[in-house]
Amino acid sequence: MDFLKEYKRLKAIGFPISDETISFITALGKSNEIETHFDIYCMEMQCPKQERGFGIYEEFSEHGRAGGDYLLSRLEDEESIAINAAYLLSSFREQNVCHFNAAEQATILRALTRLAESKTAEIRRKSLIAIGWVGAVNEIELLNRHLLTDEDSLCRAWSVSSFLQMSMSKRIEADLLQSKTRDNLIKSLQSETDAFVKGVAVETIQTVWKTSFGLRASAVDALNVKAIEKAAAKALQFLEQGQ
Repeated sequence: MDFLKEYKRLKAIGFPISDETISFITALGKSNEIETHFDIYCMEMQCPKQERGFGIYEEFSEHGRAGGDYLLSRLEDEESIAINAAYLLSSFREQNVCHFNAAEQATILRALTRLAESKTAEIRRKSLIAIGWVGAVNEIELLNRHLLTDEDSLCRAWSVSSFLQMSMSKRIEADLLQSKTRDNLIKSLQSETDAFVKGVAVETIQTVWKTSFGLRASAVDALNVKAIEKAAAKALQFLEQGQ
């Protein structure tokens, strides 16, 4: 199959959820054409989110270790390419698709921390999400800084949600994660003006401290400002009291 030609044909008709589209995606993931698959993924990432085809991202993991090796070779490319490679590699690690040795893990994290300082907000967003999947203690300071100073609200939201991911994966002891994030979470709750960021911060605190302030994820997604502000006030009081 000429995967690029078939992709362009399906894209031209809106990448419909159909048997032929599913067959194409499945065949692409099972093929040896890793470079073509990655090129298609990169093209999709240039499209508005609502226009992206389904399955292209998920099926990349089917390439396993060969896919991981290819992605490692693309980490020094231009930012728009490197971020896609780093993001996919981080999802490999998060899903336990293949094993990366210590040197490879360090290479992935170096790429992510470099890309987290991009001038392009979308690149920073993806890197900060991915750091939540693979980062550890050394990355907390970077996430704290973006939480408090990044001009992009989604970058601030994904920074604080990365603490939640670190907690759920148990890569960092709860006491250590709490001690290294408490002061910055207090500052964030005191100064943040974006309701979504504040809601994600409260969700994170509920998870990291294993407590509840009555805020549901559905209220954050729906931007229920009243519910978010009420829970944020409780969370701030909780942190300030050193609980």
